[in-house]
Amino acid sequence: MIIRSLDIVHFGKLKNVRIQLKDGVNIITGENESGKTTIASFVRGMFYGLPRDSALYSRYLPYDFEGNFGGRMVVADKEARYEIERSFPEESLTVRNADTGEAFSDPEAVLAGLLRGVTEEEYVSSGFLSQNGFRRDDDKWRETTEKTALKKKEEELKARFEKARDILLQKKQEKEAKLLTGLEKEFRETAEENLANEERLEELNRLVSENDLSYQEKKGRLDDEAARTDEENRGRLQSYKDDMLKKQQALDGELKRREGSAQKKPVNGLGFLIAGIILGLLAWGYAWYKHFAFSEGLVLPAVIAGSVGCLGLTIIGILFLMKKAAADKAEKAFDGRIAELKLQAENAEQAYQLYLDHRDEVDVKVENRAEREGQLELLMEENDLLKAEKESREKRQEELMPKLAELSEKKALQDALLEDIQALGLSISALEEAGKLDEGEDGLSIGATAYLSRLNEMADEKISVDPQQMIYVSRQGKEIAVGDLSTAAAHEVLLSVRLSMLDEFDPEKSLPVILDDIFANFDTDRLSAGIKLLKQLGRQVILLTCQTRERGAL
Repeated sequence: MIIRSLDIVHFGKLKNVRIQLKDGVNIITGENESGKTTIASFVRGMFYGLPRDSALYSRYLPYDFEGNFGGRMVVADKEARYEIERSFPEESLTVRNADTGEAFSDPEAVLAGLLRGVTEEEYVSSGFLSQNGFRRDDDKWRETTEKTALKKKEEELKARFEKARDILLQKKQEKEAKLLTGLEKEFRETAEENLANEERLEELNRLVSENDLSYQEKKGRLDDEAARTDEENRGRLQSYKDDMLKKQQALDGELKRREGSAQKKPVNGLGFLIAGIILGLLAWGYAWYKHFAFSEGLVLPAVIAGSVGCLGLTIIGILFLMKKAAADKAEKAFDGRIAELKLQAENAEQAYQLYLDHRDEVDVKVENRAEREGQLELLMEENDLLKAEKESREKRQEELMPKLAELSEKKALQDALLEDIQALGLSISALEEAGKLDEGEDGLSIGATAYLSRLNEMADEKISVDPQQMIYVSRQGKEIAVGDLSTAAAHEVLLSVRLSMLDEFDPEKSLPVILDDIFANFDTDRLSAGIKLLKQLGRQVILLTCQTRERGAL
């Protein structure tokens, strides 16, 4: 978390003051009594509030208070910006999204997340440093350092406890592999068989259902196809029969008409025509003879009678000839009709032959139908086999369930026994590890020693904190109490311890470090080393000082 700006509306002697801050080290310089400590306290108040009954509230309540005791702060955390606003008399807190202006419904939870759960007491005893904070007889310091050490010990104990538990779990698994191999194998095989059996039963149910459905569909299609084929065949055969009957009847009628016509064949008129001509010649010959013989008699009547007879016979002959010609023409037409009927009869015969050929195809279809009915029978047989297998599986399933329950009970008893053994082993291991914990160095001492080595070049110095929270420096094999060191050396040690404590409370290095005139007793070299350390902390630092040499060292 980085503090971007402080807007002090009214806090102590400060009123309508705006301060812009940046990453890294920020140095705020001012004369004594100019309000530097007030700025540090304002940050503390914005983080944790100022209860009305607290000494800080009474100390920084403006003497000309007009109801505007408080201010705002803008912080950046993980690419987001937050605006924190407090009114200390009302003990109100508002946290907004600094970009959208939207207020959060639970500001306390948001602020606690920004502070990473570090309490006010923890923060003031570690990351909020002033010259007064270096007093070695401060009861709050002793109490807080004790909590810090205990917290670290608890964390290390928890880690060792986890490690011991992992070891015991491994031993438990090894023991299970040796003692429960048979039971585990039988249980696993039975469970696997049960699972496979259930899956096969599901598959059998699906196959039986699909086979039943497929059988019904195929049987229905075959029945429909057979009915449709029979209907088509019956219709086609009836059509062929009707057509052939009609053509046969027509042919028979024509043949009968021809026989009747043959019996009533007209008389040939050529004889009448010849007889008429002969009669005419005889009459005219007789008349001619009488004329030249100059004989009288019935010449004129004979001529007239011969002429009339000749004309009548000639007319009758011509009529008979015309009738014969018509009869011949009708006979030719009848022969053509007979030929046409014969052709139709042949076509009908060919159609019938096609029908016979089609009957062969129908026979093939009938054979195919028989084959498919055979397939249906095989499908039913397969379905019967599947149902039989299903019944067998269901019976096996009924046998497996009691066995599986029995094995589960046995395994539960074994697990319970092993858990008891495990709990006992964990307790023993935890006690052993807890006993060993005091023999090593804690994280607070290690971290403080690392910071001290960066503040001075005495690499052999080590910091230790005893169970009574007394701080010692090991130098050349001797332990020296902090109170026996020079003021500057003691401040170096205490600064190292405070920074190490802050790392314990805030391992993410999110919270800023606020330093109020802590380098007053540092010489130039120690000051340079101190500023260099602050630049390498990986935290935002707000350094308040009444001197200018800190800015020069930066």
